[in-house]
Amino acid sequence: MRLKEFISADPNMGAMGWRQELVAGEVVTLSPRPEPLVMRGLSVFGAITGCARRADGRQRIDAGAGVGIEDEAGDHYRIADVIVSIPAKVGRRADVALIALVVPDVTDLGPEDAARLAVYRRQRTAKEILLFSADRPACLVNRRIGGEWREDLVEGTQATIRLAALGVSLFLLVAYPDLAPPDEDG
Repeated sequence: MRLKEFISADPNMGAMGWRQELVAGEVVTLSPRPEPLVMRGLSVFGAITGCARRADGRQRIDAGAGVGIEDEAGDHYRIADVIVSIPAKVGRRADVALIALVVPDVTDLGPEDAARLAVYRRQRTAKEILLFSADRPACLVNRRIGGEWREDLVEGTQATIRLAALGVSLFLLVAYPDLAPPDEDG
């Protein structure tokens, strides 16, 4: 199946509890995500939305949306937790600039998460791809510099990530409010 045909079928069935993706031209139905990934995805969405509000506010922010890539070997449409698009310099379209996904552990990506990251990296307008660990304050920041991707691991609730696509910083504590360090009294 080709990407245009897949998207025209409206594959996101979130209200029904399942979603579909296009993987190398094949339609794949995803099973429901584990609750820790869903809950962290909500806090990451809130954190990135807050960053966008501090920026110029012209961005479009989508939760549970997909990134489509055309490929001769088979098209892809892979779902992310957060996609931030910014207005294109020409025309009325918006270009994907930042993609975020919650995974079980950023230091040990499973084959499915690694394959998803590879597709996201092929999105020509993406500047940053953030992979967040579900249960500990860690983010694998993939940043496009020129034509190459650079990875940096950021860890700890006191850490910050500079989001070049938005021109603001993201404090990991905001994405991990349930893991806030104890105050001095306890």
